[in-house]
Amino acid sequence: MKKRFLDLSLSKKMLWMSGLIIIMPLFLAGIGISLYFSSFSLEKSYQSTWQVLDRALEEVESCWTKTAAIRDACIVNQPLQRMGNGEAKRKDYVDVKEFLTGFVEGDDIYENVCVVADGRILAQGGAFAEHMEEGLCQEVEAYFADNPQAYEGWFLSDAIQRSPFVKYAYEGDVLTYCGLVDNYFSQGFSGTIGILYVSVREEELCQVYGDFLSERTQDVFLMDSQGNILSAKDKEKVGTCAAQVQMFSDNLKKNGEGSFWQDGCLYIYKYSPVVDGYLVSVYSYVTYFSGIFLVCTVIGGAILICMLFVLAYVIMQKRYIVQPIYELVDKFGRMEQGERPLIAYDGRRDEIGILQQSYNKMIFRLEEMIEEIRQIGDQKKEAQLNALISQMNPHFLYNTLDSIHWKAVLNRDGDVAEQVLLLSDVYRYVLSKGKEFVTFREEFEFQEKYLCLMKMRFGDRLAYERELDKDLEEVYFPKLIIQPLLENAMIHGIEPKVEGGKISIRVCRDKEDVYVRVEDTGVGFAEDIDLENEAVETLPGSLAIKNVFTRLRLYYKEHVRFSIHSRKNQGCKVEIRAAEEAVLQIAPVSLGDGGVGDETRGK
Repeated sequence: MKKRFLDLSLSKKMLWMSGLIIIMPLFLAGIGISLYFSSFSLEKSYQSTWQVLDRALEEVESCWTKTAAIRDACIVNQPLQRMGNGEAKRKDYVDVKEFLTGFVEGDDIYENVCVVADGRILAQGGAFAEHMEEGLCQEVEAYFADNPQAYEGWFLSDAIQRSPFVKYAYEGDVLTYCGLVDNYFSQGFSGTIGILYVSVREEELCQVYGDFLSERTQDVFLMDSQGNILSAKDKEKVGTCAAQVQMFSDNLKKNGEGSFWQDGCLYIYKYSPVVDGYLVSVYSYVTYFSGIFLVCTVIGGAILICMLFVLAYVIMQKRYIVQPIYELVDKFGRMEQGERPLIAYDGRRDEIGILQQSYNKMIFRLEEMIEEIRQIGDQKKEAQLNALISQMNPHFLYNTLDSIHWKAVLNRDGDVAEQVLLLSDVYRYVLSKGKEFVTFREEFEFQEKYLCLMKMRFGDRLAYERELDKDLEEVYFPKLIIQPLLENAMIHGIEPKVEGGKISIRVCRDKEDVYVRVEDTGVGFAEDIDLENEAVETLPGSLAIKNVFTRLRLYYKEHVRFSIHSRKNQGCKVEIRAAEEAVLQIAPVSLGDGGVGDETRGK
């Protein structure tokens, strides 16, 4: 099933997912909306809401009162007072720690209880802190400075910087109660020994009043008289300021309760002088008027199903469409930075799969092109070096050879004179202004002079024959491709043979190929050999043959083929075959007077 889905086109995937994820949820939502109109009366729901809100607010006030009582307990705690006055004994530290820890262990709502004096933690219990948050301390000090009559207050902050050695520390938002701990046992009962910080877990506080609320409640939050949200069911609202703060004061009745509609939501709230704030319950128009539990259940179930479908839609989009596209974008970005990463192809045959395959093929081709460019660059550098060497003053070599030639003529030594003249012509061809490509006619003229030199050396032991198709005479081919093969045949084939042998050189057409064949009747290799193409590179020794093969591969790539066939004491045949179309596409570029150039493809 998974493979069949992967093989679908992207348009079919979108149609399939739209039907499953959008149409079906809309159908279920329609059923929920149709049941909506069977709600109970508004009055019954309204009264029920006030009763629940009353009970929830009583619990919140209880938490406020209970927390404030901790301050009173600290004031009358003698060991703590002695610590604040610098008169504590060792046992006092243990007693104070157990005293403060007892508050935390006695109620899950508390995170940490500590007394801070002069910017340092004097004593603490619960989730131990390394130090108090600097911003909170400044806010508390500013609050008591601006309110000389105040002795306690509540603040929303990340109250403590917890010690890394505390396990299972609470990581949510906290409300911090701060109260001045009076110096109760000092003479005149004046001054303070520090500030009491009680960190109340916002999530636990939310649970206190949240347990009384029905499932119909859209949101519920606790805010102070200035509109700052201290605790909320929606955690994103904690620490923000309610936009409707003016509406709360305008609609507040004498009995401390009120309600108003805004943006399709019903806000029901009660004011508490103990908290000096409001407990607010928010209901949407739909849920508040649903009336009966059955209708609420149906609508809630429909919403849950819709969320599951949306989640499935997002996962499928991300996994099968977005993530592969992001991966492609990432790979292209890395490729721009010089990397060449591959994509793991998972076998899919849709548009994404085609893109993945095309990208990988592009990377492989890019690697090949970079390697080819590198090799061509190396050869260009070598050609430049050779051209520079040839420019150093090749006339010195030619003049020297001419001097030897005329000396031999004056001494009437015809053989030496002819050999020197032929050698001079050979050097002129090899150093011919750095030209890389010559016609087959020019190559054969050079071979004739070279063979004449070798004939003078080997005498009757060397015989040769040559054949060149008329219509190939003006076709260009890389220079000095045939000469290394010819020299290899004479030195390793003919010379070791006492009676000598014969060399055949042919450049002809064969269907759609142009082939160059050098064949000799020499001693051959020590073992019988039949090699083709890349296998030629495994041939031991024979550096000249390998160099010829490498050069031709750079120029003609896969359009050239190479083969070697040798039989012991019977000779060797080396053949080069290149597609005629590829050979004709190479057009020479003149290198100028001793300059270095290259060849361009196409005419």
